[in-house]
Amino acid sequence: MIQAVLLRNNYCFLLLFFSLFASSLVAQDFEEEEECEKVKNSKADKLYKKSGVVAKKDKALQVHLLKQAILEEEDYIDAYWKLARIAMARESYKSAQKNLEQVLAICPTYNIYVHYHLGRIYYGSEEYSKAAHHMTEFMKHPDDIKTDRHYNIAEQIKNDATFYGALYENPVPFEPINVEGISTVKDEYLPYITADQETAYFTRKLQQKSMGDLFPKMVERFSISKRQNGSFERGKPLPPPFNRGSNEGGACLTIDNLHMYFTICKRLSNGYNNCDIYTADYTKLDDNYMMDVSWMTDELDMTEAEVRFELRKLKDSGADYMWTNIRSIGDQVNTIKSWESQPTISSDEKTLYFASIREGGPGGIDIYKTVRDSTGEWGKPVALGKNINTAGNEKSPFLHPDRETLYFSSDGHRGLGGYDIFYTQLEMSDGGPKWGAPKNIGYPINSEQDDLGFFVSTDGETGYFSSTNESEKYKSYGGWDLYEFPLYEGARPSEVLYLKGEIKNEEGNSIVDGKMDITNVRTKEITEVNVDSASGVYAAILTLEKGMNDGFVVNVTSQNYAFASQIVQAGEGEKKDVVTKIDLELEYVTVGQPYMLNNINFATNSSSVLTVTSMIILDGFVDYLKERSDMRVAIHGHTDDVGSHEDNMRLSEDRAKAVNDYMILSGIDDNRLTYRGFGETQAIGSNKTEEGRARNRRTEFVIESF
Repeated sequence: MIQAVLLRNNYCFLLLFFSLFASSLVAQDFEEEEECEKVKNSKADKLYKKSGVVAKKDKALQVHLLKQAILEEEDYIDAYWKLARIAMARESYKSAQKNLEQVLAICPTYNIYVHYHLGRIYYGSEEYSKAAHHMTEFMKHPDDIKTDRHYNIAEQIKNDATFYGALYENPVPFEPINVEGISTVKDEYLPYITADQETAYFTRKLQQKSMGDLFPKMVERFSISKRQNGSFERGKPLPPPFNRGSNEGGACLTIDNLHMYFTICKRLSNGYNNCDIYTADYTKLDDNYMMDVSWMTDELDMTEAEVRFELRKLKDSGADYMWTNIRSIGDQVNTIKSWESQPTISSDEKTLYFASIREGGPGGIDIYKTVRDSTGEWGKPVALGKNINTAGNEKSPFLHPDRETLYFSSDGHRGLGGYDIFYTQLEMSDGGPKWGAPKNIGYPINSEQDDLGFFVSTDGETGYFSSTNESEKYKSYGGWDLYEFPLYEGARPSEVLYLKGEIKNEEGNSIVDGKMDITNVRTKEITEVNVDSASGVYAAILTLEKGMNDGFVVNVTSQNYAFASQIVQAGEGEKKDVVTKIDLELEYVTVGQPYMLNNINFATNSSSVLTVTSMIILDGFVDYLKERSDMRVAIHGHTDDVGSHEDNMRLSEDRAKAVNDYMILSGIDDNRLTYRGFGETQAIGSNKTEEGRARNRRTEFVIESF
């Protein structure tokens, strides 16, 4: 009981707890004082002794005599101590506090139980720093503590007071703003905003009257809102295949916005509301696609005519895409005996975290993860460690695109009441990366109400959550609303670079079999990027180290196209841009056609020492050639017209040879390579401008056969 009482900040409950012990504490003899100055005032001493005589018959007279003794001798410490104990028995804690503080002021070593009682009183009045201080002083004298129970209570109060003090006495910045457009007088909850911050998905409660209903009834509708001119629209229910009877929501999307993971709940015949995780694909809605609707008839329990009618409505509304191919993520995760909800997908699409109730779990609702194998199937879920999951409940996980910061809600970790928001970050250990000890996100973000559905913008600067708080600070429209606020520095994820675009050919058509990898020039870490096989769209999140203005090399290949690369520098572009948009163009492979090897540079005053960036680009080109073992290429070097013709010919030849030699050292047979320098003789830009001269200083490859 003691532990349960002290785990939460409940003032009335704590005062009741104190009163259960007060009378017994007064009756016990804790007056084995340390040596303090004795009272020399005989009149005061007589009044004090008389108060003891009348104590059992007349408490009011006892108090009066003790106060008279203090009037005669203002430092009569025994009288203050006695008054404090009487006040505690009467549950007059303000009076007890005043007298106990006076005891300490007169003689700090009088009795260690002065600290014990003050610690309890200050804890009950929410003065946590003082409570922790007094219990620490009390616990410094274990030999003078009468019972183990007193020591345990003191330790519990000290720990709780230290925790609450750190939160309440050090509030974090928090200015919630209602997200206009989405938030209405109706309930909006289970929100998610896409990584590019352009689209919001959420559940809204609406009144709906169906055919045969006498009265409207409240229904939940999985809804969408687009950002227009910086603000979200009011939003509307998602069209089919959603909102067809099942309970759907709690979505998350991949960073390219082409794949959704969400929850569908269905009531089983035994009454159990079983929730599972499903996925869907965002598919281009073209005329050819509309000819074949067989895939939708079973999925939506609709006739072909009904499906065609819905598709035509979508097309007429200007929609280019629709969500299709709704399917379970697999029997390893979804089972008839378990409950799965609230998925969050990693930015590399390899790991899915979710909340679940299942056999063998650490507590009630716990957070699990499942990893996708090489065939695309999701593996058996694994519960996160005991430092994350408790005997209580953990839910609403959100993995930031940095893949290093996980936010979640819990009522099992020490908090302010109900569900609090926590965050944890990956730490390196001997056994590999693991989640560190969770941190409470702080007061007043967390409160005594439930705090759920928290997520953070891609740039890490904005937090979002749903709340029913109707206080003035929140400016609620009523019921559940969506709020945003500037997230303070200490709770932010790592900074990331968000790249997104499309791989196209020279005609502007999408290339759907493209391969892309991105290498950090400083760390040499390689990120393999998913390129959508249907649209050629790619997206990548690159985690940045604080204070490092990292550069990245993007290498792109496709089966019938030439190798291409591009350099991206973190920090370039405007800060307001969440996404760095880069469309990449590949050229068809043609024998005899020269292709640029972008950004092949050399150390200052050198014709043979390649820069690190250049070597990373060439590593990609080497891989490209290794996958095409019958391809032979010539390396061509070019310069601008600065310097003599002879010097330029020699410089271009030397640099072409350096590239040739590096590729041979990297595993390309020398009989597949030739090289040649052309000096300034094949200019592609004007040598009268710096921009033109920069274009002329280049390295190219020419495909001689394949």
